[in-house]
Amino acid sequence: MSKYFNLFGKVATVGLTVAMMTSCSSSGGTTASPAPSGSSSTPAGPAPTINIGFKGVFTEGDRTKNPVLDEWMKKTNTVIKVQEMPDDGYVQKITLQFNSGTAPDVVHSSTDTTTIGMINNFGANGLLKKMSDLLPKMPNVQKFYDKEMQSKFVNADGSLYILPTPRDVGYGAVFIRQDWLDNLGLKTPKTFDEYKEVLKQFATKDPDKNGKDGDTYGAVFDKSGSLEPALAPFGVPTADWMKTADNKLVWSQITPEYKKAIGFARELVTAKIVDPEFVTYQPNNGKSQLIRNSKVGVYQGVSSGAAADLAIIQEKAPNAKVVVLEVPPAPGIAKSVSAYGNIIKKNKDGLPVGFSSIWAVNSKVNAEVLDGITRIFDFTTKDQLMTVGVEGKDYTKSGNEYKLSKDLKGLRQDGAWDVYTIGNMEGQREFWKDLWPAETAANMANTGLSTQPRVIYFSTPTTDAQLTQITAKATELFTQIISGKVELEAGWAEWEKQFKLLKGDVMTQEINERYAKNAK
Repeated sequence: MSKYFNLFGKVATVGLTVAMMTSCSSSGGTTASPAPSGSSSTPAGPAPTINIGFKGVFTEGDRTKNPVLDEWMKKTNTVIKVQEMPDDGYVQKITLQFNSGTAPDVVHSSTDTTTIGMINNFGANGLLKKMSDLLPKMPNVQKFYDKEMQSKFVNADGSLYILPTPRDVGYGAVFIRQDWLDNLGLKTPKTFDEYKEVLKQFATKDPDKNGKDGDTYGAVFDKSGSLEPALAPFGVPTADWMKTADNKLVWSQITPEYKKAIGFARELVTAKIVDPEFVTYQPNNGKSQLIRNSKVGVYQGVSSGAAADLAIIQEKAPNAKVVVLEVPPAPGIAKSVSAYGNIIKKNKDGLPVGFSSIWAVNSKVNAEVLDGITRIFDFTTKDQLMTVGVEGKDYTKSGNEYKLSKDLKGLRQDGAWDVYTIGNMEGQREFWKDLWPAETAANMANTGLSTQPRVIYFSTPTTDAQLTQITAKATELFTQIISGKVELEAGWAEWEKQFKLLKGDVMTQEINERYAKNAK
């Protein structure tokens, strides 16, 4: 779901049981269910109740009966209760909970810059446990989070409050309908002019071969988010920090290249190569409908999402084919950026490992609950349960060989893919051939190798305080420019003015000072 930051802070949905917690910061425990045979290592004694608050609501299945979660609790001697908080209003809700002392014991949230800054701000105000204090209690986790990786996430006050959930499964990218290229006799675009021509023909010709010209779109946006088809040629991420030629950090949305990209997006909308009604799209509506109804040729997404979309597309267009597109750079741009991703290390084969979410621990949890939290964190780092599900149910094992008995959809519904794991996930790729069609596996590998790593994950006081307002203002003004309500020059001048008024310059200075300090 890449999920990397966009203007609206959308994240990939996360899965767990849809069970609203009845109380927050836990103070006691209950008797654990009998441990399964062969689980002699399961801790004895009362099982502490741990409340986990998740940003995002899982809508693809019933989480109230979750065999992976049940197995997880048995093996760690814990009772886990879950609160899911919708993306819309999440900031207000979690802030209110922390301010009122009713926040969950554990917070699981998204990876966008704004949310990470907000969570770190809770830590700086004494509301979160320092992960550096917990790591010695989690030897398996500590092996994965070496000093170099920890430095990526240390907050402005010098403390580590969050741990990322590793993701070894593909990242965001720009995708193109290969069958549309074939239908129109076009080649994969290698220059910016060829790219524009492909988008134009996708929108004006008959790429889907339904006998009608002009009933499709070249690309799709989602309000002023999902702008990657327009941003990619100009080498800028949607909303993130990027390096300049002199090794400084600059917020992508204030760069000259971003201005050019916004102008290009405006051209595409004006020419109806992108649906002018994009400003009315809502989450999971509009963009996704165009993609799944086979009405758009180029779009941004993550490999898993693209696979799900393709399955629906192929119900009506069996020969449809979607591949990762390395968008050609515009003139004067050294390299295009099809996607930025949360890549935090390379695995033993040199392939990127990123992260899909973050974890934090409430500072008010008692010792019993804290022990349970460190136990489940450490368990997820070493146990295959979080990758392939329940032995005997989702897979069988002979020696070191695994045979999966369910498809990926089933594993997702059991919560057995990448949501829970705290530490290393390098084993995930070995199951790609079992879980994904060959074409999807290829796309996953291509997105991982072509995605640009984010430069920083840390925050600063002004970032924490201002970034939400900055990105909201960018959303407002860029939407007006792209939709044609405001001219590019006037709209951009107003944006530069608002960026300064919202302390964007102060934020940039703080980030660069911190970045320079870390580099020493």
